[in-house]
Amino acid sequence: MNNITTTPSWRLLLLPLVGGLLAQTAHAVPSFARQTGLACEACHSMFPELTPFGRQFKLNGYTMTGIKQVEAQASDNGAGVRLNQIPPLSAMIQTQITNVRDEHIKNANGSPAISQDNISFPRQFSLFYAGEVSQHMGAMLQVTGENGGSISQDNSEIRYANQKLMLGVPVTYGVTLNNSPGMEDLWQNTPTWGYPFIHPSGTPAGGANAANAFMAHGLGGAVAGLGAYTMIDNHYYADFTLYRSTSTQSWNLTNAAPGQFNGLAPYGRLAYQTDIGNGDIEIGGWFMAANLTNTGGPNNTGLGSPSDRTVDRAVDLQYELPMGNNELVVHSSYVHESDNMLSTNAGMAYLNSFKLQGEMHFNNKQSLGLMLTRSTGTNNDASFNITNDDMPANQTNLPPGAAFISPQSTAWVVQYYVLPWENVQIGAQYWMFTKYNGNSSYNYNNGDAHANDTAMLYGWFLF
Repeated sequence: MNNITTTPSWRLLLLPLVGGLLAQTAHAVPSFARQTGLACEACHSMFPELTPFGRQFKLNGYTMTGIKQVEAQASDNGAGVRLNQIPPLSAMIQTQITNVRDEHIKNANGSPAISQDNISFPRQFSLFYAGEVSQHMGAMLQVTGENGGSISQDNSEIRYANQKLMLGVPVTYGVTLNNSPGMEDLWQNTPTWGYPFIHPSGTPAGGANAANAFMAHGLGGAVAGLGAYTMIDNHYYADFTLYRSTSTQSWNLTNAAPGQFNGLAPYGRLAYQTDIGNGDIEIGGWFMAANLTNTGGPNNTGLGSPSDRTVDRAVDLQYELPMGNNELVVHSSYVHESDNMLSTNAGMAYLNSFKLQGEMHFNNKQSLGLMLTRSTGTNNDASFNITNDDMPANQTNLPPGAAFISPQSTAWVVQYYVLPWENVQIGAQYWMFTKYNGNSSYNYNNGDAHANDTAMLYGWFLF
């Protein structure tokens, strides 16, 4: 029997949405769509961006279903069970072609550190278990193989969700177990889900040799966190999660050596969402603090050694405005990071990262977007994941004040993509740098900041 099993408050919350969505034609798309019987556009304006309905689906533990269930009611003689008859399995392939304007970034031996032209097929191949586990519990588990042969646990989450009416106000609450800080978020502004959703990997635009905030250091799979969250009256959202390093993995804190959390690292998120006219807006912020042990630092011999203290504080905004069959989407975030680099005697360092992105979706079939991304901060290569790979061996031609060990970068990003089918995205992306790690007007090896400009063609397939 096709049904949607929910509590009374959950029904009240979703009935206005479900009534319109169930009338849409469902297509053969990945496991969440198979489970709900809804087309991808029910939860995604243009994947992976979530619609208000998609955020409710995630908030409530990925548990809404419209397909037959294998069910047994709990009794005094045993526990109950509730399983989808169709296993919630999916797969994803990403492929890309990239071009960097100038192959100027060199290794110490003079060989290119970044390929000027590169084809990745696949860039990434992922398998998912994504759907309901029980009546109040769901999961999104991802295993990814990267170009080059590595296979690892990617962004993954198991969450429990329930609903109550408290003083007449609907309250959704839940517990999340995940391996990537910010993965539990409902919006597309944290580094885990932030725009652009696909980067030209292995290039300056993909983060190679550029300053990164701590939460963008690739923590997914190297940490594990347990937390709780709530949404009150469909307006006020909060979550708090404690993370620690896994016993088997570490990540690149700097380009010098891998590292791990020394103890627990708290992550917190507050957000407010409401309707404004025909659109909706979210305003919020998040923070994360951690003691980081860099096992390669001169003062470091392990997890008992002096730790770098890193704190990220951020504010963000997301605005969505339907315009007939089209939609305008705006994302913005500002992150301030402070680092006390005790393990390397590097002192205090700061990084400020700003993003502003606007995107126009046309008929859920094509999209055109423009983004400004800018970072400023302390000239300190021991923090922010910067290396000297792009510094020429002979520096006599550099002008006074030239700074290669700097997080000062500015780029404009243009992206256009089409969805010939709801589960296929074909796109082009171009990054134009006006400053890159402090490099703007001066040049070496016949290049300046624009030498890092990057073009990408990509394909993104889900099935």
